[in-house]
Amino acid sequence: MISGHLRIVDNVIISGCTGVFHSIEAPGVYTGAWPALPHREWQHAMSATRRLRSLEARIHALERAGSDASDNEGEVGA
Repeated sequence: MISGHLRIVDNVIISGCTGVFHSIEAPGVYTGAWPALPHREWQHAMSATRRLRSLEARIHALERAGSDASDNEGEVGA
């Protein structure tokens, strides 16, 4: 997935299925469906994406807890 008329310097490794739509001027390993990123940046982005799932679950749990608390505000305690 490399567009035409680009400059890609020597010592560049492009992972499979990486979209390259701009010239690559710095040697290194590039990864990502779109756009191509230096591999370390891609790894960082992917680790953040994985954390989003657990954060989403925590947010839903907090929302449920907040909803349950507001539902019980009018009840008389023992």
